[in-house]
Amino acid sequence: MANPILRIVSALTLMLACALGQAQTASNYPCSTIKFVVPYPPGGASDLLARMLVPGLSRQLGSTIVVENKAGASGNIGTGLVSTAADDGCTLLLGQQHRRGHQSQPVQAGP
Repeated sequence: MANPILRIVSALTLMLACALGQAQTASNYPCSTIKFVVPYPPGGASDLLARMLVPGLSRQLGSTIVVENKAGASGNIGTGLVSTAADDGCTLLLGQQHRRGHQSQPVQAGP
């Protein structure tokens, strides 16, 4: 698959198939109240992003969405809470992708 357009189309097709499969299994969705778990402390960038997303999501889903901050252990406490929640789609997680750079060459001080 050297063609980047073919890769993108394949990825979008796979995402659409997954979304349609989930939509058929969740017949009671949306819930009356949805918990939106942010696994970081309140007042940070993740919390602000979640609170900016909630009004639009609430309007589109027709449900009340409550933001809950469950900070600690680098996000593992909130993530663990969501992973053990009921499998009904009423608990969502705001996740992040962390990328840490790796410097393979030592950095030398200036002249």
